[in-house]
Amino acid sequence: FDLVYLGVALMFANWPLWLVSCFAAAMFHLQIVNVEEDFLLDVFGEQYLDYRRHVSIGGESGMDDRLIGKCGFYCGACPTFLCGECSGCMENNQPGDCFSRDCVLQKKLRFCGECADFPCDTILTRPRVTVLDPAWLEWKKRSRR
Repeated sequence: FDLVYLGVALMFANWPLWLVSCFAAAMFHLQIVNVEEDFLLDVFGEQYLDYRRHVSIGGESGMDDRLIGKCGFYCGACPTFLCGECSGCMENNQPGDCFSRDCVLQKKLRFCGECADFPCDTILTRPRVTVLDPAWLEWKKRSRR
């Protein structure tokens, strides 16, 4: 909402509107940081703190690189992992269990998306090779050309 005002102010060189928009955006940010964060902590407690440890808030990463699955999925955002029912692909899978894991380890990559062939034909055609959206993978392959 405030960004619309900011855009109009910049487009028409209206500095008073630009200043009001900046002030409103700052107040909106302070509302979230000072009021809503406390509310979420009061309502959800430890569950919210655990969520904060796994997401990026205010420029801090919060992501643990060790939790990036070999397929590219972030295990740290997975409900099964967060509940302790899964320890991630590196601990749960043996060679031969997961094509993506085996391929990435063989090529000495951190995850599938680092590969020059990503997304490869195997990922696009073989069932249960990745949790990534097939339509997104097709789009990614088309945009790579």
